[in-house]
Amino acid sequence: MHTTAFYGPPLVSWTPALGSMAYEVQWSKVKYPFKPEPSPGGNSGFMTTGTSMVLPVGPGTWYYRVRGFDYSLPSGSQQMSWSDPAKLVVAKPKFKIIAVGSAPKAKPKAKPKAKAKTSAYKTVKGTGFSMQLPTGWSSLASGGFEYGDPLRKATVLATISATERAGRSYSDWANALAACVR
Repeated sequence: MHTTAFYGPPLVSWTPALGSMAYEVQWSKVKYPFKPEPSPGGNSGFMTTGTSMVLPVGPGTWYYRVRGFDYSLPSGSQQMSWSDPAKLVVAKPKFKIIAVGSAPKAKPKAKPKAKAKTSAYKTVKGTGFSMQLPTGWSSLASGGFEYGDPLRKATVLATISATERAGRSYSDWANALAACVR
């Protein structure tokens, strides 16, 4: 039997049983004899109408079993037989959480002399906006907002001034913007 190890509460699922309207799920530390562990509510398992659930178990090897309930049958014969116990392993954590105040104090290292910081960007202002551009870029036009890399001799970023859309349709506005670009 192949057993998968999980970290944290595992999600288990099962095939629906014909006629079942609900399922009871139990888990145990031992396979045989199966000894159900109490659920957080104190019961020996959970009832669910679904075909899966997250088991509230901690690290270790566990076994779980499921049985269906058919409420259309008379009382006393509504529960079906238990499934064979299935094995699963919940892995222990491989890390440790340390509270902020309890971490060991490291000796501070001598700070290296700070070098003057040079920014790779410069702030450029346009009409009603500003943006960060690479320091190597420069203005490529006079009177407009057109910037680019002078080594590439190509416009990389340009803006145009245009009137607002106001009450125009999108197609009329797009045509007006296209005329401004030309």
